[in-house]
Amino acid sequence: LLFGPPGTGKTLLAKVVAQEIDVSFISIKGPELLNVYVGESERAIRTLFQEAVRKQPCLIFFDEVESIASDRVHGSTMLGRVASQILLEFDTLKSQENVFVMGASNRPDMLDRSLLRPGRFDYLLYMGIDASIQRRINLLRAVTRRITLAEEVNLARVATLCEPMCSGADIYSMCVRAWIRAAIR
Repeated sequence: LLFGPPGTGKTLLAKVVAQEIDVSFISIKGPELLNVYVGESERAIRTLFQEAVRKQPCLIFFDEVESIASDRVHGSTMLGRVASQILLEFDTLKSQENVFVMGASNRPDMLDRSLLRPGRFDYLLYMGIDASIQRRINLLRAVTRRITLAEEVNLARVATLCEPMCSGADIYSMCVRAWIRAAIR
């Protein structure tokens, strides 16, 4: 389970892991699985796991997992059923050696504790924001690597103008806005 503030690269890391280990990748945002009709959310989860078994080796990535697997004790009845279905699918997967599951959450404290047991999301990796200037320079270089910048653009100077705790998503958004403004001119 990757956790931390929004925009720190949790989803990107999951995609890179899938590429590096050369497996199929199924990415789903938690809210996409929710349905107002009784039993439909659970069916969507079963279908998702069945698809992963068909595509194995496969990595399933649940983004915003807290939205579908919140604490069953304090959550809604529907979310409790959804969390139970996810737990059942995890347990069923134990016999499938080539299906892996990762999740991302901004709020791991909201997750059903049963999901954090061995064989489920049993390894938690915090992805925070490093406030160093070098991190911001590296992010700016990565975001602008395919863009021809004017000679007077100094990425180190731009990095000093960014908030120290800005996320990778913030820097990406800033660069896109600057690129659009430059294109309009």
